[in-house]
Amino acid sequence: MVLVEKGIYRARALAENRTTGEAENGNPLLSIPMRIVEECPSRGAIVPWQGNFANDQAVEITTKALRAMGWDGVDIEALAGVGTVDCDITVEHESYVARDGQPRVSAKVKFVSRIGRDFKNPLTDAGRKRMRDAVARLGSKGKAKPLNEAPPKDGAPAEGDDGWTSGDWNDEPNF
Repeated sequence: MVLVEKGIYRARALAENRTTGEAENGNPLLSIPMRIVEECPSRGAIVPWQGNFANDQAVEITTKALRAMGWDGVDIEALAGVGTVDCDITVEHESYVARDGQPRVSAKVKFVSRIGRDFKNPLTDAGRKRMRDAVARLGSKGKAKPLNEAPPKDGAPAEGDDGWTSGDWNDEPNF
């Protein structure tokens, strides 16, 4: 078996293969295998995810992960919807000592999230303008122009200028 590299992958939960159990301290555990579905050398590999219910924070993290896997949020035992959508998984490596006393390394899912990134704060109009202005400073050659660069005197675009302004998203090119 090849060890899946650390990284972020598109995956899908294999809910029909889930297992439940208890940790040595009695905390309930839920394990769901995740199959990597994106085109990459690890496509098809299965990496285990484990949720736990030790405390409120753990339950919050576990239920967010389950929702990212498609869970409808109703019945924790039925897990309706889990495995119906792709999600992003963060794979990390875990070192441990096997029962035979030999050291081992395995891949495991550290985080599960909806595809893409959820930001705490939505982008404001001022933020959109800063983003447009930053991109507008890049010429067609991908080099940033200084913020205080004066325009050419003959009215022609500066070297590397593609003719776009930093106005509204729907602006036409400035040719």
